[in-house]
Amino acid sequence: MATLKLEADPAERYHAALAYIRRALTATEASWWNALEWRASELKQAPFKAELAKLQARFASKLDAKTLETVARDAELLADRTKETLPGAPPDWKRTNLYTGEVEKQTAATSFFGEVVGGNDPNDPKRASFNLKRALVVGGAVAGAVILGRMFLGSMADRPRYSRYD
Repeated sequence: MATLKLEADPAERYHAALAYIRRALTATEASWWNALEWRASELKQAPFKAELAKLQARFASKLDAKTLETVARDAELLADRTKETLPGAPPDWKRTNLYTGEVEKQTAATSFFGEVVGGNDPNDPKRASFNLKRALVVGGAVAGAVILGRMFLGSMADRPRYSRYD
């Protein structure tokens, strides 16, 4: 006698997929004080947030059983894409779109600093030398800006002042 495989309710599947997507978006957000990392994380997350908003709007409308199944499947596929392509997404989602024999893969977390230095290991000796170089470059840029500013203000002070009545 064959046993039937009972699948979860489409609404439960939808909510499980959305919970994973929200966790992934939260996990990949960068802190606001690092503007470069924050902007990069916003750009990485933008397509997923847009697709999530569309799914939520479709789910909020009145759905029949067939449409609810479609929305649940779309939510699972979005969760699959999130795991596959969003750098740093949590690995706790079991993909639903694997082919027979395919191995799950995931995009590792990235950062601008890690890409510039060539790794995200905090104990990497390249990291310390990069920090020193960055400090020297920033210090030189600030010193140059101060010198140019003083030169400009000094030249403005030496100009004769003219009035309309001279």
